[in-house]
Formats: sequence, C-alpha cells, structure tokens
Amino acid sequence: MKHIIAIIFLASFCYGGGLYFDEYAYEFNPDSTEVETDVPILMNNPVHYPARPMLYSLVLPGAGQIYNKSPWWKTAVFAGVEITGIALWWSWKSKAEDIQTEYEAYARSHWALSDWYTNTRLIFPDSYATMFSGTHKITLKTDDGYFTSAFLDSLYGIYGADLEYIRDRDFYENIGKYDQFVGGWDDCYDENGNKIWFEEEKSVGDSTESIKLTPNKNYYRDLRFDSNTLKDYSKYAISAIMFNHVISGLEAVWSSAQSRKEPDKKEYESDIGLLYNKETSSGIGGIYLSVKW
Repeated sequence: MKHIIAIIFLASFCYGGGLYFDEYAYEFNPDSTEVETDVPILMNNPVHYPARPMLYSLVLPGAGQIYNKSPWWKTAVFAGVEITGIALWWSWKSKAEDIQTEYEAYARSHWALSDWYTNTRLIFPDSYATMFSGTHKITLKTDDGYFTSAFLDSLYGIYGADLEYIRDRDFYENIGKYDQFVGGWDDCYDENGNKIWFEEEKSVGDSTESIKLTPNKNYYRDLRFDSNTLKDYSKYAISAIMFNHVISGLEAVWSSAQSRKEPDKKEYESDIGLLYNKETSSGIGGIYLSVKW
C-alpha cells in the first residue's frame, strides 16, 4: 500500500502542476501597458489540467480517459476490469461466508466438550492432561469467570457436561487443525466402542507428518479449506481493483501529459529552378534544387 501511495504522489508531483490553478485562464496583450485583473477571459481552447484525469481515474477507472477524450477502448478496458473485479469479489466473498456459516453449524452439531474430555483419555491414555493444557487451548466459561482448557480436568469435575465453552475464531480453527482436539468429534468411536478415528500422512515440505482424523473432522476441514480459499480469491479481487484504479490513473496522467507536448516543428525552405547557360541554344544549362532547414 505504501508503494502505491508513493507512485500516486510521484505521478502527481511530475504531472500535476496545473491541478491547483483556477478554472479560467487569463489572456494578456503583451503590447498593452494595462493589466486587466478584474475580468477573467476564457480562452478559446479549454484549459486541460494534467493531474485532474488522474484523480478522476483513481476514483472511477476510465473516467480520466473520458476526460482526456482517449480512444473508447481504454475506458472500456478499465471499466470492464472494475466491474469484473467487483462482481468476482462479491461472489467469492458471499460463497465463503455461506460455507463458513455451514462449517460453524457443522462444528456445533458434531464437536462437544464432553466428548473431548472423554475420548481424549482413550486416544491419549498416557498424555491426555497434556492435550488439555497444550499450546492451543479452548476458553471455558463458568460462573466465576473465564478459564483456559488447561483447567478442564478440575472444572469438569464440578460442572460436568454443563461446562460452557467459547466458540470463537480460534475454536473453529483449533478443532479442525490440531490433533489434541480430535477427541471432541462425535464419530471417534462407534456405538460399540470400536475405534473410527484414523491417522493420515500429510506431506510438509521435505517431510511428512501424521494427522489424526475422523470422517466428520475430515469433512469439516474440507469445508474450512473451501471457505478460506474463496476468501483468498476475494482478497486477490480487491487487489486487482486497487491496481486497476492506480494503473488507470497513471495512464490518464501520462496520456494527458503526452497530448500537451507540442510536436517538433521542423521548418524547411526549398527552391527549384533553371540554370542559365548562354552557350546552349535554349539558354538552359540545368536545374537546381536547394533545401534549407
């Protein structure tokens, strides 16, 4: 963002000299000794301020091109990118939010603190206490205040299955990402106590790691992945929209500056004629051609 602002400032500095002038241009007669300052005289050709189209395009891509009377396709390109970017941003953002609502509802239906407390003791019989007090935690709520899941053992003995917990952003990330929360999914074991959870190898750079999953957790992870991917796409669309504004502004001020440049005036003087020669019967001795510049 800092780089974009720097580009805009540089363009404004280089080409925006006329931006702050009055709307009217004053016309003076160099042969007159009187200077009229009371009445502005609008010149025949409208004054064109080079920085103005840049500002127009920064607000609405393509507007600066219209101001410059550039070819129609320039306005169409910038306006098309803007409309397409906004449409994609809105579409991806809406789909991401819909999927997020879906996976959060799914988590509320298939992950429970009571299951986590019970199943963690079965999945990690030698280190279940470490799972509750691990690096990543869940916030517990009681009448006495808020506690981390490191106190789950003692608090569960008091409140049992009625112990409340906070379903915040970290909660929805933790239960799908880290093994220590796998016990909270309601399909870790079947009705007969048979194990359903499984381990899956995942490639991480040059190595692999084992992840504990259940069918429900796996489905939940897929939903979160789809939602987060669409959120990333929507961010890319926003970036494209921003760059479209900047590029449109830079093109507008560049075109404006180019149109103000006077073409190189090369004045040529040429002459052609006949050469006199009294020795010839016609009196013509040849043709001459001269060019001066």
